[in-house]
Amino acid sequence: MRVDEPSARPGWVRGLGALALFTLLAVALTWPMSWSPGRAVSLRGDYFINLWNFWWMGTALDLGLSPFTTDFLHHPTGISLARHTLSPLNSLVGSWFASALGGHDAFKLLLVGHFALSGWTAWLLARRLTGCGGGALLAGVAWAFNPYHAYYMGQMNVSTLEFLPLAGFFMVGAWRSGRWTDIVGVGLTAGLIAATSSYYLVYAAFLGGLVLLGGRSLAPDVPWLTGARRLVLGGLVAGAAVLAVSWPLISALMEGGAGSGGEDGVAADVARQVKRSNDLLGFSWVGPPERLVVSWPTMLGYTSLGVLVAGAAALKQHVGWIVAAAVFFILGLGPVLQIGGADTGVGLPYAWLADLPVFSLLRKPDRFFVLFALFVGLLTASAWKHVEARLRSGGARLAARAVVVLALCAEFTLAPLPTHEIPVSEHFDEFAGLEGVRAVVDLPLFGGTPHDARTNHFQTLHGLRISSGYVTNLALTKEHRRSSADWQAADAALDKGDARAVVELARAQSVQLVLLHKTEPRPRAARLDEGALVWAPFVFVRAELVDIRQRGHLEPLPVRPKKFARRRAALAELLGEPLLEDELLSVFPVR
Repeated sequence: MRVDEPSARPGWVRGLGALALFTLLAVALTWPMSWSPGRAVSLRGDYFINLWNFWWMGTALDLGLSPFTTDFLHHPTGISLARHTLSPLNSLVGSWFASALGGHDAFKLLLVGHFALSGWTAWLLARRLTGCGGGALLAGVAWAFNPYHAYYMGQMNVSTLEFLPLAGFFMVGAWRSGRWTDIVGVGLTAGLIAATSSYYLVYAAFLGGLVLLGGRSLAPDVPWLTGARRLVLGGLVAGAAVLAVSWPLISALMEGGAGSGGEDGVAADVARQVKRSNDLLGFSWVGPPERLVVSWPTMLGYTSLGVLVAGAAALKQHVGWIVAAAVFFILGLGPVLQIGGADTGVGLPYAWLADLPVFSLLRKPDRFFVLFALFVGLLTASAWKHVEARLRSGGARLAARAVVVLALCAEFTLAPLPTHEIPVSEHFDEFAGLEGVRAVVDLPLFGGTPHDARTNHFQTLHGLRISSGYVTNLALTKEHRRSSADWQAADAALDKGDARAVVELARAQSVQLVLLHKTEPRPRAARLDEGALVWAPFVFVRAELVDIRQRGHLEPLPVRPKKFARRRAALAELLGEPLLEDELLSVFPVR
C-alpha cells in the first residue's frame, strides 16, 4: 500500500485515535504538571493575570456585569478591559474549571488541553496536505511541543495554538471541495481565534491569502476562480463569526476610555514591543536578566532537521511552502537585523510594515515564529513521506515512524516540568468577610507593572476591590498611570517611615484596609550567561530555559527586617496595631 493511500478505517476513528495519542503525549511530555494539585505552572505576572481572568469572568457573569470593564481593579476609578488580553473563551472555560478545581489546576487542565489539541489539529492539516500519517504525527509533535509553546506556557492566549492549523485545514478543504462543512469550519475557527487570541486572526488571514495565491498547487483540477469563490465564501462566514464574537469587545471600545492614554500610548507600546525581535541565529529568549538566543536547530528540533535532510528530494514540490516559511522567518526578525545578539543597524521589512493598522495589532514580531514553524512542520511531514516511500515493508515503515516520533518527543519533552508552591496568607478569607470592607490596597505597590500581578492573584482569594493590579499595558489611561504614580510615591515615603500619604490616599479612595506584605519581588541569580547562544538540543537546556521564562528574573523574598519594621511602625502610629497578622501579612484598618 502506498503511504498516501487512505486507511481502510473510518476517518473519524483515525482522528479520534490521533487525538487520544496527542492527549497522552501532552500528559507525558509535561509530567508531573497534570498531577501537582494546587501548584502553579509559572511565577510570572502573565500567569497570575490569567488566573485573574478566570476569576473575573466568573465573577462578572455571577453579578450580571460586562466582563470588558471592571471596578475591581484600579479602585475607585475602575478600568476598561477592552484592550486587555482577557481571552474570553479561555477565561470562560477556565472559570468553570476553577470553580471546581481552583485556579492553578484549572490553568493546568486547560494547558494540557491546548498541547493536545495543537498537536491534533496540526496532524489534521498535515495529513490533508500530504496524505502521510507518519509525517502528520511528526508535524503535530513539532507544532505542539516545540520550545515556543514552553516559552509562552504562562500566557494562555498565546499558548492557544490549535486554531491556526485548524483554520488552514478548513481553508484547504474549502478550496478543494467547496463542502459546506469546510466553509462553515473556516468561519467557526475564525470565531474561536477571535475569542482566544485576536492577533492570531492576522496570522489566519495570512494563511488564507497563501491558500488563495497557491490554491492551484493544492488542487490542480480545481479552476482558480472556483477555488477562490469557495475561499471567499468561507471568508465571509469568518467575518460574520468574528463580528458576532467580537461585538461585546467592539462595543466596549466604542464606549471610550480604553487605551493607553490614546494613540501616543499605543505607539509607545508598539515601539517597546518591536524590540522583542528574533535573531538571525535563533529565537530571542528574553529573561531578563538573561538575553539569550536559542538557535533555530534547537527551536525546530534536530530530529526535524534530520528528516528534512533525509527527504530533501521531496521539498522541490513545495517551493511555495519554502517561500512562505522564509517570509515569516524574515518578518520575525523585526525591524532591524540582529546577529548573535548584536544590532547590525540593517533595516528589515518589518520596519516598513510595523505602523500599518493590521501589523500594529501584532505587537511582538518574535511571534511570527509560529507561522515559520508551521510551514517547517509541513515540509517535515512531506519529507518523511518521501523517506517512508523508500522503505519496502509495512513493518519497516512503522518501526521507522515510531523511532523518529519518539526521538522528536524525547528532544522536546518538558518532563520533569517543575511547578511552584505559592504561599498565601491564612487571613484572606477572614478579612474578606468583615462588615463594611469593600476595597484594599496592597503594599509594596509597583505602579501597575507585572510585579503587581500578585495582587490580582490575591484578589481571586479575598474577592475585594484593589487600588492597583496588573492589566495589559494598552488598557491603562493617563489617569490610571497618575494614580499608580501617586501610590508609588506614598509607598516610597512609607519606606522612610512616613505613612501620611498612604493614609490620605486610602481615605480619599475609600480603601478600608492596608495590606502590608512581608515579602517583595527581588532579583534572583541568573541561570545562564547573558548573551549566550544556545545550540544544544532542547532536552539538554530545557530546565534552564523554562526556569528563566516561567520563574522570571524576580523571586519573592522577605522584606529586610529594618525596612519592614519602619514601615509597620509608621502605619501603626497613624492607624493603630494590625487588625490581623501572620508571617506573610499585616492588615491595618483605615479609620
